Amino acid sequence: MLDIITICDKGDNANTYIVGNDEEVIIVDPANRLSNITTAIKNRKVLGIFLTHGHYDHFITLTDVLNKYNVNCYIHQNGFGKLTNLMSSCAMFFGVSSLKDVDRTKMVFVKDNQIIELSKKLKIKVITTPGHTDCSVTYQIDDVMFTGDTLFNNGVGRTDLPTSNTMTLINSLKKLLDNKNQASIYPGHGWDSTLEEERHHNDFYRRVKG
Repeated sequence: MLDIITICDKGDNANTYIVGNDEEVIIVDPANRLSNITTAIKNRKVLGIFLTHGHYDHFITLTDVLNKYNVNCYIHQNGFGKLTNLMSSCAMFFGVSSLKDVDRTKMVFVKDNQIIELSKKLKIKVITTPGHTDCSVTYQIDDVMFTGDTLFNNGVGRTDLPTSNTMTLINSLKKLLDNKNQASIYPGHGWDSTLEEERHHNDFYRRVKG
């Protein structure tokens, strides 16, 4: 059974997820304090870092985590440039005046429908879900999806930011929801939910699913 630990230092932070089993884990969106992340991981082996998109509030401690664990960071190619750009990462909206350099050699670019097999027990499927940004992706492991800022518990990501697009987001929502997939979802902010719950109760999706 998949072990999922949610870390959120304070209410308005993005969620960081530690995902795996008793022996090995991945980190989804290193947005919170390194000390909280290492406490959750304990002595388990870290296999990789996965970014749902390139907004600052989702990669605040990326450099620290990369230095600590020396693993690859998986991200959509359109997100890489955002990691060092104050405007496109929206870092300036958080009062940040400079961004740390990132090690290009540790970046692995992901593509739609790609299966990333990090071990016999951890296989991650990539689903591109642009709209909130042009680099937004959802990661699926077994019957669990990490949807970033594409799909929330009764909500969706905003589309008034650089590289966002409302019609593209609608198409991504339909990609996730217009099927019989019964997966649980763990979003970039807020509480977890299920695809079935969002099909019936997500106000935005109900308005646009037509």
